[in-house]
This record gives sequence, structure tokens and C-alpha cells, in this order.
Amino acid sequence: MCVTLAFKLFGASLFFQGCMNADTATVPIKGEPAAAAITSEDWAPLIAKADAEEDGSITYLFRDAAGRVRPAIATCSDGMPKEADGKVMITQMRRKDFTIYTVSCADPPKIM
Repeated sequence: MCVTLAFKLFGASLFFQGCMNADTATVPIKGEPAAAAITSEDWAPLIAKADAEEDGSITYLFRDAAGRVRPAIATCSDGMPKEADGKVMITQMRRKDFTIYTVSCADPPKIM
């Protein structure tokens, strides 16, 4: 089905034409699925720890396996960040060339 619209505006004629069919549209097929993120946890030397923010998050500075200083954020709602003897438990999530570091949280205390 095709439709043509004609408008006359200030002496100029404008024509719009559009066609539509009732066939189903083909959906493009995506390539292979994205690779899953690789997650690992390990203790890392703690360098510094900031005071808690208004939302309860705490920023940590730690030293990674290569010796570089990196930031990580702990967003533990009910639990506490895992810290022990000058070390902090870091969760590293990698996907392609992107890496995120977060601080692991201890389980919240159970209320009976």
C-alpha cells in the first residue's frame, strides 16, 4: 500500500510519498554472544582507606599483583568490607579490555 500526500504552502508544493507492505520484517542475526566476565577474588595489601560517604560506600587504595596502586569501592549495605591484617579482599571482574575492582563484603549478621 502506498500513500502520497501533497501540500501547498505559500505557493510551494510539497509532496510526500510512503509505501508499506504487510510482510514480516526480518530481524538481523547477532554475531556470537559476548564473552562472560571473569571474576576472581584475592587478598591485596591495603594502602589507604577513606571515610564512609553519605551513601555508605568506602573507597580503598590497594596494591595489585603487579605492584600498581589501584582504587576499589566497597558498597556493603548490611555487611562490612572484608579486611584482615592490613589486607583487603578484592573482587576483580574482567571482560575484554575492561577491569573493575571492588571490595568484597562479609555476610551481614543474621537476626533470629
